[in-house]
Amino acid sequence: SRVQFASSRIMARGKRQKVDDGEENALAVFQEGMVRCVVAAKGAKQPGSVPGFCNAKMRVNRDMSVLSLACVAMARNEREPGLPLMKCIDAFTSSGILGLRWCVESAVLSGCELAVTMNDLSKHCAALATHNALANLSDEHSLDPKAVEPWGDSNPLDSLKIPGTTRGTTHVTVKPAGVALHDQPHDFIHLDPFGSAAPHLDAAMSRAPHLGVVAVTATDTAALWGIYPAVARRHYGAELEVGVGDAQNNLGGAAGQARRPPWFRELGVRVLLGAMARAAARHDRGIVPLFCLASDHFVQVCVRVRRGAAA
Repeated sequence: SRVQFASSRIMARGKRQKVDDGEENALAVFQEGMVRCVVAAKGAKQPGSVPGFCNAKMRVNRDMSVLSLACVAMARNEREPGLPLMKCIDAFTSSGILGLRWCVESAVLSGCELAVTMNDLSKHCAALATHNALANLSDEHSLDPKAVEPWGDSNPLDSLKIPGTTRGTTHVTVKPAGVALHDQPHDFIHLDPFGSAAPHLDAAMSRAPHLGVVAVTATDTAALWGIYPAVARRHYGAELEVGVGDAQNNLGGAAGQARRPPWFRELGVRVLLGAMARAAARHDRGIVPLFCLASDHFVQVCVRVRRGAAA
């Protein structure tokens, strides 16, 4: 099938080139799937510390998002042919690599028209995303880390067409994630913040349309896996009963610290799903899980949102 064929192509290993470790804000050219982007050459230790940060270890997370969007778009067209453009948003776009993979890969896989929004609070990230979008979607621009222009008041991506589509478009916005999500309903929402996703769940669920899809990635695995039960309670409203580690039989953390149970990955998925279900219920919505993935560095959950009495 088209999806199976394309998935084998986009699983190619990401490559980072032109790294200059001698510069604090050095940029690099990073290739993943079918796109090449200018990204930060160094890693980030806290939110916003390195604009354009791209974690190569999160490749499988982006792969799943690309494939899930393609499948959701095809199902949407089969369910109701002739619908308007499918609106998609990457609320924490950073360098724009995921949104561009949606444009280049998901749109081609599904054969559907997408309206992709790449949003970030940082103007530096927006400038990178704009440069990368122009380089990947337009023949008139080349990818050059030295040619990234500062973000201005006028957005050059108001109506940049997605190649291979009739009406597909993409654009970049600079807004807090909650504001971007509240601006208009989106059929596909992707949340991948630095750390906990809990502060953004209500904004995503409150504006998700009926049968819309919300994909959430959380990297605060110490809380999700039960190593810090107090944080899990505070962020996700989860009451976790876990054992206490000791010097001889410790599964995570120092002696006297809560230790993660053998089923810690499933625990993380259930904690995140529970928080999403409660956020949806606060806005008279329900969720149906589509897929869940627990890796060494993150927990990813994708759900379909339903409205009405049956939700």
